Amino acid sequence: PLSALFGRLARTKPLFTPDSLYYLRSNSESNHGKASRELGYRPRPVRESIADTVKWLKDAGMLEPSRARRYRKHLASPACL
Repeated sequence: PLSALFGRLARTKPLFTPDSLYYLRSNSESNHGKASRELGYRPRPVRESIADTVKWLKDAGMLEPSRARRYRKHLASPACL
């Protein structure tokens, strides 16, 4: 894919590998019904999960603070998601 080519040209690790793209495309339908019934699983809101991921990336030094602030501001917007 183009991401692998870009990664080689930019000498960076690609964001997506061919395998990750395959799994993203092939597993678009999921159902947590059985996990909810049998294990008491309760999914979290997507915004909350993304906000926690942004915080973790920032705390781990993998995301610049200015970019993290921009993502948090975007997540707070009603138009997001």
